[in-house]
Amino acid sequence: MKTIIGVLAGLVLLLGHTLPVRSAMYDVVTVKLQEGCTLEQLSKIVDDVAAYAKDNGGGTYELLAPLHSPHQGVYIVLERFPNATAFGTWTDHFGSQPDDSVAGRIRTRAYQCVTIVSHSSALTVQ
Repeated sequence: MKTIIGVLAGLVLLLGHTLPVRSAMYDVVTVKLQEGCTLEQLSKIVDDVAAYAKDNGGGTYELLAPLHSPHQGVYIVLERFPNATAFGTWTDHFGSQPDDSVAGRIRTRAYQCVTIVSHSSALTVQ
């Protein structure tokens, strides 16, 4: 998973240098709850990531419930960053924390709660 995120971050950084960018970056992760996980648990995980990110240079996080989607029963975790560099730096930081750290425990809870259906990133352009 770290490798996939690293590749995505690299592509985003490359694209950020070739597109006219206003400077905002959005990371959109569509997830489906695993059996035994509730929406309340997912909401708490997203809140915990948001609090950790706020204290450690990450972006902002929101949990969205789609009204229309090609997938059934999904939720969207929307992450906002000031630019692609901030996204890459945050991704490297969060993904490299040991499993027994605060970030590692949040990651573990997230992987036990949801399955990623799709993951995309976007930059605002002029």
